[in-house]
Amino acid sequence: MTATAAEKVLGTVDPLLIEESSENDVEESRAVKTHWKDIFLVSVFYFFAYVTYQALMIPLYSYLKKIDEGASIEFYGFITSAFKIGHLLSLALFATVTFVTRRYRANLMIGRIIAIAGCIIYLFVEMAPVPYRKYLVLLVFIMHSTAEGSIIIVRSYVPRISTPADRSAAYGIKNGSVLLSIVAGPLIQHVFSSIPWPKGGVVIIDPYFKLDQYIGTICLLLIFNIAAFYLVAVHIRVPSDMEGEEEDKPVPLVPSLRKAWQQLKTLDVSLILMLVLEKSISGGGFAALLTIFNPYVTTTFNYSNNHSLYIITVTSVGVGIFSIGVVALFVFAKLGTIIPASRTFPLSLILCLALFILSYPLPLISSQVPVKSADNPDGCDVSVYAWC
Repeated sequence: MTATAAEKVLGTVDPLLIEESSENDVEESRAVKTHWKDIFLVSVFYFFAYVTYQALMIPLYSYLKKIDEGASIEFYGFITSAFKIGHLLSLALFATVTFVTRRYRANLMIGRIIAIAGCIIYLFVEMAPVPYRKYLVLLVFIMHSTAEGSIIIVRSYVPRISTPADRSAAYGIKNGSVLLSIVAGPLIQHVFSSIPWPKGGVVIIDPYFKLDQYIGTICLLLIFNIAAFYLVAVHIRVPSDMEGEEEDKPVPLVPSLRKAWQQLKTLDVSLILMLVLEKSISGGGFAALLTIFNPYVTTTFNYSNNHSLYIITVTSVGVGIFSIGVVALFVFAKLGTIIPASRTFPLSLILCLALFILSYPLPLISSQVPVKSADNPDGCDVSVYAWC
């Protein structure tokens, strides 16, 4: 696609409104008014649900090495890959079921039940024999990936209970809860890792169940998920319970898919390809960084797992705050109307390229990587990495 074509496609599109616009086209706007209380409640739910992933993924590598010294980086990568695949499949499943049945509350509750079960299993991982512990962790993350797929329902719930005039503000509240979870997840982990735990943790059930920074975190996340379940079960209403709203009746699957396909064909192909490319780069890049960053910091700088976790937690909080600032520029300063997306997109790619360049061992910014030895137990293992 030429620069001129890209300008025509993206020049006047606000990146923050792309998600909302596509969803608005598919979801009929039938709300007689915007139900702000339900918007706020579902945003709180979204925060409780999404913060679980943010808080669990960051310490994953350190926790694997704690429960099983033989756990490899490859298995750590396998867990993160399984999480993404499970999320993709569950997202499609929950989206399809909800689209057909229009049962928002029931499907959200199912997702939280799965997440609560995953948290409970996580609590008792260390009761299993050492060789099986990493597989329990894999099961926990598959369960959480399945549960996370259910929160896509919120994306159709928000336009259903808001008017077109209030749609951007409604999505802004929902997206704000996501950004807060990006900051809160690492911050929760930082708080628990800063507590001066006794060596080996606080014994609850000797010798298997001990309260430490990892178990403390999952206990709080269990409370968050129970709170999220309570919100859905008691306070978050279905549209038919709201003033003036009609009941959402189930729709046949095949005609619905046919209608969605017809609507999809009316969209600009160039825009779709550009959005797929952008999402692949941003999502794939984030997943790759999340997978390799902890072992990279540990191996390259000879840091212990706890110290690496501290560094990653602090930097993650900083990234979250920076992200909130960038989004605030788009929302309040209308940056998307000042700088076209055809220019902000290349800027994002340049930042990704800068990250790659800075990770390369350039003489001015590099030092010798410490090799693993008795004096450097966390150094680079030459038997594993040829580049040491």
